[in-house]
Amino acid sequence: MKIFQEKFSIFISHSDIYARFGGTERYQIDHIKSLNRQGINVFQIFPRKKVRFFLFFRRKVYGVNFNDRQLISCCSFRKIKKLFRSALLSKNLQSIFLHHVQSWDLKKILKLLVMNRGVPLIYYAHDMYSVCSSSFFFYNNKEYCGALLPSFSNEKCKTCRYGKRLDQHQYLMAKLLQKTDKVIYPSRVIEMGLVKFYGHHLDGKEQQVKEHLNFVYKSTKGIAPILNRKLNVAYLGSLARHKGEEFFVSLAREEEMQEHYNIFHIGAGHAIENVQQIKYSITRNQNAARDLLLEHQIDMVILWSIVPEAYSYTLHEAFCAGVPVLTYKDSGNIAYKINSGEIYGRVFESESEAQRFLRDKKSVVAFIQDNKHHTIWDIQEF
Repeated sequence: MKIFQEKFSIFISHSDIYARFGGTERYQIDHIKSLNRQGINVFQIFPRKKVRFFLFFRRKVYGVNFNDRQLISCCSFRKIKKLFRSALLSKNLQSIFLHHVQSWDLKKILKLLVMNRGVPLIYYAHDMYSVCSSSFFFYNNKEYCGALLPSFSNEKCKTCRYGKRLDQHQYLMAKLLQKTDKVIYPSRVIEMGLVKFYGHHLDGKEQQVKEHLNFVYKSTKGIAPILNRKLNVAYLGSLARHKGEEFFVSLAREEEMQEHYNIFHIGAGHAIENVQQIKYSITRNQNAARDLLLEHQIDMVILWSIVPEAYSYTLHEAFCAGVPVLTYKDSGNIAYKINSGEIYGRVFESESEAQRFLRDKKSVVAFIQDNKHHTIWDIQEF
């Protein structure tokens, strides 16, 4: 086929990365740009929602992007399989990347991969979907199930909505992992999780922790006086229940918080009473969040994820601005980075502990002044 006459790679993804924009999509777009700079084109294959045919029949359809534009808007799996077979016959195919398999029927991915004969297959473990179809380990969409804790028992899965398909899900994921040549993790947290559940399936495979972002030094941050003014605290990123929206809203309603703090929400979401909302886009400026943190002299960022974060762009954007982070113990890579000393912040055992801390302004001022991370960083290209 003419479209395979130059070097190319294939991305198998969970969605059209140009139609939505979360952390996983952001990383894939950066990855495509990097491959394009190396002279490698990218075909991204992804499932779409089921489409109704005739009166009762519904069928899942698929889309294909070529670099940054749509190639096929809607087609059957049969056509995807034919395209995949043609791609495998080309000597120009460099690699196949499994960037996320959520929304896919894993059996169909295995049907594609069974045709592969020697093309490097790299699996990016963007989150914990490999282990459970609730990629956040969100027990009945209410709370963290504790799957990464040493004391966790699979008995809890039996009472969770995601537990019904767990055995089949893990069986198919194990078969998929066995076919991969390399597994890449965005953090130690994800690496430890996959090794815990799939250790023997990963034996002998190349594995690498490769963080989503790289940084280059920009300047040293000047420290604004904080003793005789309100402190500036911000929730950074899109509002979502699993990212601590409810806790943040409850803080914003407290009179004591309003007395001591200017409260900001920097990111997407609905308006909140007593909160200054600032929206931003990283499509033109990948340092936009960092720049807003600096512009508004934010003293602390709240990242109260109640389930384990695989990486957290917002954590690293706060780091780039030299702003300390307050987080919850179950926030995954956020808590891990703070506990390890890589990023300055504080990890709390409970909401009530965090509330007591925030009400004690002297302790908060001392915490901010103890921050030795005064470097401003630029996010580097992939």
